[in-house]
Amino acid sequence: MGRTSLYQYFKNKEEIFFYGVKKEFERFKGECNRITGEGSLTFLEKIKKIIGTAVENYERNNMMVIFTELWLLLKMENSTVEDNISEGLQEVRQIFNQLIREAIDAGEMKMTDDEAMSSILFALVESLFLEKTWNKQMKIE
Repeated sequence: MGRTSLYQYFKNKEEIFFYGVKKEFERFKGECNRITGEGSLTFLEKIKKIIGTAVENYERNNMMVIFTELWLLLKMENSTVEDNISEGLQEVRQIFNQLIREAIDAGEMKMTDDEAMSSILFALVESLFLEKTWNKQMKIE
């Protein structure tokens, strides 16, 4: 597809980038939903599996590295694309929140502030990805 053909579908580079990010988020959310639907797993196992899937995808999918680096650049520019990325991240954060709430209800976790716990857990995963972006030799297991 040529450049002129591409711009028949997208207004600018930001739109092209957002389309790619949106597709990646949709794919990851689909994986999260599949995992949360696995009845044989405990809620804590589901959380571990989602984090494991995110790490696995990050390790083998260079697009996630590119998205992370571009997201950081867009964040500095206060771009509308960055706002859209933040909305997508919030949706994934809600999946963690729901699983933590269900883990508490099922007695798998002690009573805690599920909102704060999901924010902390999500922040740990985000910081792991950021560190991996800067430290290419870092091994994630």
